Amino acid sequence: MLLCYKTRCCFSVQVALRLRGAISSKQLGYEDLLAPLIAEACIDVVPNNPVNFNVDNVRIVKIMGGALPDSKVVKGMLLKRDTEGTITEISDAKVAVYAQGVDTSGPETKGTVLIKSAEELENYSKSEEKQLEQYVKAIADSGAKVVVSGG
Repeated sequence: MLLCYKTRCCFSVQVALRLRGAISSKQLGYEDLLAPLIAEACIDVVPNNPVNFNVDNVRIVKIMGGALPDSKVVKGMLLKRDTEGTITEISDAKVAVYAQGVDTSGPETKGTVLIKSAEELENYSKSEEKQLEQYVKAIADSGAKVVVSGG
């Protein structure tokens, strides 16, 4: 019996059995479907010391047009938004991930910029555009082909 707990399959079944009560309190009738999926997802991300388990490492995303029986575990990163651009698929790409948006940074404090002429406005927007171009060039020079950013 102790050997059974050492195999991933038996361990997953044991975790799923223990999850059923919590799941049935929120999704009554779906515990048989969801418990094995949740157990698999949790076991995939549990650290060496289970005390340090972080629920934020398991993400649930609703897909438009999908139903609960269509649920599955996806190993890796899952993004809810679609791509912004014309390329929607790429293989073996170097990926740059940013927690914030990839744009020009705002000032440390709020302020007002007084622009007196069209030329000043044009120069201001050109400097912003030049700074953003430098950011994009630095990312491209790093070899990254995909950029994932929040914000």
